[in-house]
Amino acid sequence: MGCTPAHAQFPNVPFAILRSPAVRACDATESSTAASSNEPVLILPSGGVYAAAEVAPDSEVMSASEEYSVFLMNDGFNMREYVSRVLMMVCYVDEARAERIMMEANWEYQACVGTYERPVAQHVLDGLRKAGLEAAMAPSSDLV
Repeated sequence: MGCTPAHAQFPNVPFAILRSPAVRACDATESSTAASSNEPVLILPSGGVYAAAEVAPDSEVMSASEEYSVFLMNDGFNMREYVSRVLMMVCYVDEARAERIMMEANWEYQACVGTYERPVAQHVLDGLRKAGLEAAMAPSSDLV
């Protein structure tokens, strides 16, 4: 099967949902269910499927001033195009910014994906890790 745009594969799903930064990994048993329920899907290099997720409410209250930076680490086995696509889906950045982040991680061995409030940073970190990328999170105050 050739590559087709997500909106062509899932015509009943609004485009905003296809670009949703909230994603989750699902195993092979869920892949047929995800595909048949018109959820946006990204096929992982390992053969697994990456589908849109429901965003769960936070269980703990965080202060708005508590910010964390999320870092993408360089790895030697993920293709550059795949890393860029994951950054676009998980972090909701445009293609040019995703490529800059990916190349900085490639050259400098790590790149700051962004600085967010803690719940958002944790969500981005989880999304990157579930996609098979190496990522880390650190308080912004420690980086000064």
